[in-house]
Amino acid sequence: CDMESYDGEGVTSWQYSWYKDGSADVFSDQQEHTFSPVAEFDEGKYSCYGVERGGSRRSQHSDEVTLTVS
Repeated sequence: CDMESYDGEGVTSWQYSWYKDGSADVFSDQQEHTFSPVAEFDEGKYSCYGVERGGSRRSQHSDEVTLTVS
């Protein structure tokens, strides 16, 4: 998730939510997510969303990114 375009004070003031395959459950709350090691189970479509901590700004949901493991 890249919120720099929303936040001139740095990305640390943003809270992130990652979603997998359209689920309402949060997959991760980090700005970046690393798969180590990656497995076929991790395949899917991921999107993220940001909310400013203590503020009122919200990002739009990102476009989905497809992860394929071969």
